[in-house]
Amino acid sequence: MSNQQEVSFLSFPEPVVSLPKTQNKYGKLPALPRTKTIFSISKSNYRADAAIGDLVDNSIDASASEIVVYVRTRDKKHQIIIADDGSGMDYENLHEALLLGSETFKDGASLGKFGMGLITSSLSLGEKLCVITKKQDEELLMGVLDPKEIMKQRDWFITINEADKEATSLFEEILPKKKSGTIVFITSIHSSVSVQGLRDDLLPKYLGRTFRYFLTPITDREKNSGKIKIFVGADNKNRKEIFGIDPLEKDWKGTKILHDKELEIEYIDEEGKTKNDTIKIKFTEIENGVVGNPNRQLDANIRNQGIYVVRNKREIMMASDFFGIWPAKNNEYNYGRCEICFSEDLDEVFNLTYDKTNLKHVAQSILDKIRETIAGYITSIRNRAKERSKTSAGKKNEEVFKKVQMDIAKKKQLLDLPPATKHTRGPKENPGEEKTEPKEDGTKHKNGKSPSKKLADLCRFETGDFGTAGQLFSLDKENDVIVVKWNVAHPFYQKFVDCENNDEKTSQEYAVALNYFVYSFAAAQMKYMIGDDDHTMSVNVLESISSNLRAILS
Repeated sequence: MSNQQEVSFLSFPEPVVSLPKTQNKYGKLPALPRTKTIFSISKSNYRADAAIGDLVDNSIDASASEIVVYVRTRDKKHQIIIADDGSGMDYENLHEALLLGSETFKDGASLGKFGMGLITSSLSLGEKLCVITKKQDEELLMGVLDPKEIMKQRDWFITINEADKEATSLFEEILPKKKSGTIVFITSIHSSVSVQGLRDDLLPKYLGRTFRYFLTPITDREKNSGKIKIFVGADNKNRKEIFGIDPLEKDWKGTKILHDKELEIEYIDEEGKTKNDTIKIKFTEIENGVVGNPNRQLDANIRNQGIYVVRNKREIMMASDFFGIWPAKNNEYNYGRCEICFSEDLDEVFNLTYDKTNLKHVAQSILDKIRETIAGYITSIRNRAKERSKTSAGKKNEEVFKKVQMDIAKKKQLLDLPPATKHTRGPKENPGEEKTEPKEDGTKHKNGKSPSKKLADLCRFETGDFGTAGQLFSLDKENDVIVVKWNVAHPFYQKFVDCENNDEKTSQEYAVALNYFVYSFAAAQMKYMIGDDDHTMSVNVLESISSNLRAILS
């Protein structure tokens, strides 16, 4: 293929691929998207790290041995580059890849699924996409998708040309001496994307965890495992290798592997036929008391506890409750980690979302089998954590807790409280029998009315040791009683809440006020944050607050 036009790969030549129009009025008509649809794609709900992960999927599917992700700034403009030394693409493959819903062939074990990742993920990051690619012994090509030009010309099109000098120079700079490979070059990065945060913290951990089965484990970082290498940085001179981060810490000496077996499941396929297959379930209790170990990239805290879901060795869900199987997140589950693994054969069973970060629905029968498998382990994790964390609040702290509990109960009628649990009505009473109700001392008194609830029954404050990485406090509800459990190992508790080891008067004033606030937060959470997304947001907010306070006071 030859190209007589001299154009920069960042400019826009005349289109060589354009969608057809029709003169037919009735019958079969093309249903092409309006050009403004291209901007709707850029507003998709992709997280920046997940979008880059989708592009890394393509590199792995192309049999790359080395992948680089550069988040850089040139002429005060941010750019994101994902490059690999994989098989590259010829003209036909590049053309297909740049179409929305591409049908580029992938084998059964591929990480791709919907054929939309290149377009949707790239445009969620920036305003313009350029792909520079080369198959071995073939020419270097460039393809461009520019939404602004599409809107300007009111025609949905892409351009494909031979690479010009600038594109060739970029390929030689990033993939020196490589006989094949692909560069995805995204420019005009959206202002909502935190470039610095991606490069320095968020992206390395995300990629290390998501692609852990393809990477050298962080515990073996000194060894050359022969696995895929992923680098993140600003350029070839300023980059660092990403190592696999295993949330379950299966290969750590102190980890207890509680379960590592296949589970047989039965499901109904799209044709209504009953089928059987297997998923793999792993459950571990990670080591307690690991502080300052550089290999532990995921602290033992509320954010990281829960169920991880892996498809084709690629993580798609992190630390989730998996449709309510994992209980409401609490410090007492911090050392529990579960992993569910399935193959692409079960995609229709697990209903993967297009951005590969969640599942839409799983049949109740399958959820029940998973719950039966891991429920006992979850309970044992909590019981052991309760035993480990038992602490005495101390006399002064108990006095503060009691005062706050009484004050809250006295203002019950004025408070915005979560609804009480509806209890099942018992058998009818014998009409001839005199009504009796239990007194607080356990005896019964004769009256037809329920006695008032004990004042302390609206809330309860407790303490536990959940480690310095644990959340500042956790919230629970037991028979309509809101239970706040403070983490005595958190520096904020030690400085402002603990009355035993601080100036008595000042400490009590702080402690009373903070207990009021935490109770109010708990009541609001339990009344208004009732959905899964609301609860996740609440957990993340609490974890972020705890982390920031820990950092400020450390």
